[in-house]
Amino acid sequence: MSSSLKKIFVFIVFSYIHLFGSPDPALKLFSPNKNLQIQFQIENTEQGDSCLYYQVFYKDKEVVKKSRLGISSVKKGVQAQSWQSKLSIVKTESDSHEEVWKPVYGEKDKIENNYNELTIALANNNRARGKLSIIVRAYDEGIAFRYYFARGLGGSGLTRFADDLSEFNMPEGTKGYFTGDAQGEYHFLPLSEWKGDTERPLTLELPNGLYVSLAEAENVTFCRTNFKIDDIDKNKILCSMYEPVDELEPYAAPWRVIIVAENPAGLIENDDIILNLNPPCAIKETSWIKPGKVMRHITLSTDGGIKLIDFAVEHNLQYIELDAGWYGPETDYHSDATRVGKDEKRNIKGDMDLQKIIAYAKSKSVGVFLYVNQRALKHQLDEILPLYKKWGVAGVKFGFVIVGSQYWTEWLHKAVRKCAEYGLMVDIHDEYRPTGFSRTYPNLMTQEGIRGNEAMPDATHNTIQ
Repeated sequence: MSSSLKKIFVFIVFSYIHLFGSPDPALKLFSPNKNLQIQFQIENTEQGDSCLYYQVFYKDKEVVKKSRLGISSVKKGVQAQSWQSKLSIVKTESDSHEEVWKPVYGEKDKIENNYNELTIALANNNRARGKLSIIVRAYDEGIAFRYYFARGLGGSGLTRFADDLSEFNMPEGTKGYFTGDAQGEYHFLPLSEWKGDTERPLTLELPNGLYVSLAEAENVTFCRTNFKIDDIDKNKILCSMYEPVDELEPYAAPWRVIIVAENPAGLIENDDIILNLNPPCAIKETSWIKPGKVMRHITLSTDGGIKLIDFAVEHNLQYIELDAGWYGPETDYHSDATRVGKDEKRNIKGDMDLQKIIAYAKSKSVGVFLYVNQRALKHQLDEILPLYKKWGVAGVKFGFVIVGSQYWTEWLHKAVRKCAEYGLMVDIHDEYRPTGFSRTYPNLMTQEGIRGNEAMPDATHNTIQ
């Protein structure tokens, strides 16, 4: 047989196999050190649907079993479209990245940002070819992926992320640290014993001795997404979005992150991946960002404030914080965060000399934080920030911030950006949820915001309370 005939024969056989249902060859992406590997493959289900599956391995040990990827999206006036079945791969693109950057603060003076990347463009039922892509990065510390919608060809370009259909099918025998409350008690349980949603990041112990943390990064305009267990397959972890998300294309959802380590401490050592997945710090001049320890002033009297500053100097504390009630009852919508008030229920008389305390603290090189509840932040933020800057305040402690929805996620990030514009550091403390809603605790702005932070590391890491 001639060379030309052989080529034609091979082409015909390949086309026959491709058209009549043989699974596509697996796409593989390795971490720079080759220890981590993620595979992707289009396969047909028993129902005949072609779905995109992935698997994760660490040194040939299975981390995530074959799991489906996909989302449910809605265009205005169009029925919901599932991007989990009837899929085909349109094209793929590969890239790699090496970088060393210096964080504004933290455990290390420099961080390596090295990864290999794969972008998979998908078609859905021969429609919207290449409209949805999955961007995947393999670091030595873990795997990350996100969904990306390209710009539409017409119309408003508005897309609704109705549901995140990503699966994390774990090896049988996996246990995890479950908590339904971000400030609640953790329970080390088999996946089958979970009741309801659990918070993220989620720490898992695999039967093969590996440890995994499921987390997210660059959640700036999305909603909070927790985890839940599939009703039928109790080894399968599913995403649980707070609500649908509306965004204009082009748009990328937050990163879903799989941190992998050989021991629990390794998860902490590998958490640089979260910083690397967030955008670089947007603040050009950062000398005013000075992390430190802070102690609350709860009596809210002038004498008490002076004594607390002396205590801070003696014990090497960098900040004091005037706590809830300094401008009146924090839950009263009419309390004014521009002046000292009184709170009779907490025996706060309202006669504190705030300017004297700030001036004395400055003379002792101690910074002052002012607590402001979300109620006042919501309607007074633009008013209080220039005022607090004028007073010489070091930062603001956000109290009982509302979290979960797309709206409040965006609001929180915008509020932190505004604080940064005035050189005010931020301590985001606590959270609030209406009854019946799920909850989260935004204690790491670097996890859900901008790499290196936009204002300050959350002082609750080193808070004396």
